[in-house]
Amino acid sequence: MITRNSTSEHNSSLITAQPEYNSRKRFVFLTVFLLATYFTISGLLFAATIYIDPTYNSSYQNGSMSNPYNSWSKFTISSGNIYLQKAGTTFTTNSGISVSGKSNVTLGTYGTGNKAKIVASGSGNHIINVSNSSGVTIKDLEVYSTGTWVSGIIIQGNNAGNNTVNNCIVRKTEWGIRLITTAGGNKILHSTINDIRDDGIYAKDVSSIEIGFCTIYDINKKYLVNTNQSYSAGDGIQLASTNNMYFNIHDNIIDHSSMGNKFCIIAWGNNYSGIIERNTIIAHTTKNVSGIYLSPTTKTVTVRYNMIKNGKNGIYSYAKVDAYYNAFANNLIGVYTNPNYSLNARNNVFYNNSQYAVYSTSSTTVTLRNNIFNMGSSSHKAIKTGGSISSNNNVFNTQHSGFINNSSSLTAWRNASGNDQNSLVGNPSFMNAGALDFHLNSNSVAINKGAHVSLNKDYYGGLVPVAGNPDAGMSEFNNGKSGEIIADNDSIGAVKEMVLYPNPSVDGRFAVKLGKMYEKTDMEVFDMSGRLVKQVTVLMTAEGNVDMSTLPDGAYLIRVDTGVEKKTLKAIKNN
Repeated sequence: MITRNSTSEHNSSLITAQPEYNSRKRFVFLTVFLLATYFTISGLLFAATIYIDPTYNSSYQNGSMSNPYNSWSKFTISSGNIYLQKAGTTFTTNSGISVSGKSNVTLGTYGTGNKAKIVASGSGNHIINVSNSSGVTIKDLEVYSTGTWVSGIIIQGNNAGNNTVNNCIVRKTEWGIRLITTAGGNKILHSTINDIRDDGIYAKDVSSIEIGFCTIYDINKKYLVNTNQSYSAGDGIQLASTNNMYFNIHDNIIDHSSMGNKFCIIAWGNNYSGIIERNTIIAHTTKNVSGIYLSPTTKTVTVRYNMIKNGKNGIYSYAKVDAYYNAFANNLIGVYTNPNYSLNARNNVFYNNSQYAVYSTSSTTVTLRNNIFNMGSSSHKAIKTGGSISSNNNVFNTQHSGFINNSSSLTAWRNASGNDQNSLVGNPSFMNAGALDFHLNSNSVAINKGAHVSLNKDYYGGLVPVAGNPDAGMSEFNNGKSGEIIADNDSIGAVKEMVLYPNPSVDGRFAVKLGKMYEKTDMEVFDMSGRLVKQVTVLMTAEGNVDMSTLPDGAYLIRVDTGVEKKTLKAIKNN
């Protein structure tokens, strides 16, 4: 009985203590949760800014603006923080800078002047290495090597998503910018990549990527050592993923004309899709360089509003391609379609492609509507198809032996195939074809000769149609007027109010209405070959003037940088 009473008393004490134990347990849990929440929110709301000035020699350095660190190696990078190197300074490293397992980190430049430089000496792998990190922004930096380094910037690891490289210069490495991750949401914007031995941008396994407003040139410089493509196989942009990749490549100048081999843009993987739009793509006909290569995919790639020129092939495709309002100029072949794939080409200009404008093999499907085929000689052919074709409402500047398949006249082609019943032969009357300005003059036979194909904006940004039927070609005639803005980038919050006028300009004097006053605005003018021809800086104004009166007539791109927003505008100078 004593034992039973002792046991009963013991059980009673356990029952009494249980609620107190549960209360303590809940208290500890809530305390830990609240502390974790506090530190997370504090990290987001109270991010530290760390300053680096490689020229600072004081012994006391704490990362403040008044007492900056003089080396990136004197601190550990933490999530949520901002790390800024002083403008106009150079930090030299032999080990690179690493951001590993972090989130919401910014690396950049502070102060006025040239971009801060991070220079790698000797040999190494990656000058800036972002691994297993998300939400990292690298901006306003110049990154290059004086030795032998694998890449300027790499973003890698399965969790490396939603990172951004913005307004950087990357040069003198094997690869410029590399992404090796299955994550999506990474962006490369407003950056210049040049003097690269292999690919300018290489992305592997990504699920999505955006590349916009970049200038890429002088890549695949291994070609200078050995022209064999097995050795020198660099591309301007190479995207390689079987991870249902989606890409948006827009508003870039990709110039692969100085070296040989490969492509300005290549995409491969069996289930990718994407958009290639508003780019200037410059290849090389005699150095085995093509504009765009699309490897076999089950999905559709949209190619629109691009200038694609001087290549072995403008597009070489194993894909379903929807191509509209592009110019294919001075290539050997404009678009080459391989077996079991298709081309839907609407409102393009095929200008002086010396072999074929459109070529397809057997087992292909080609649809052509509202295109202009301008052949420079009797050796130039407009169309050569080995599969099925549906073609109508096109304009051919001339007709000659075999210019469409085996037909020597449009009438013969109509009779043989039933195609092009509403097409015609005549002068498209371009405004300045030699300068690749494919606006239509008022006497063009292409005006109102197109069919309605569910497109509402032409290459120059003008509305389609102006009246009646659409025009054939890439420009909708509107009494010499054209769209003011051709390169919106909604994903980074572009200013819609930015306007270029008058456009076209008869005297070459343009004004850019910025939408509001900015302290400093830089404007760069590029011709359609991608060459920088003029730079203008204006201060404390809501409107900047660009005098292009001494430049030849033609089309130009004006890149406007207010320090807050960036936009590319297309200007037409026409006397």
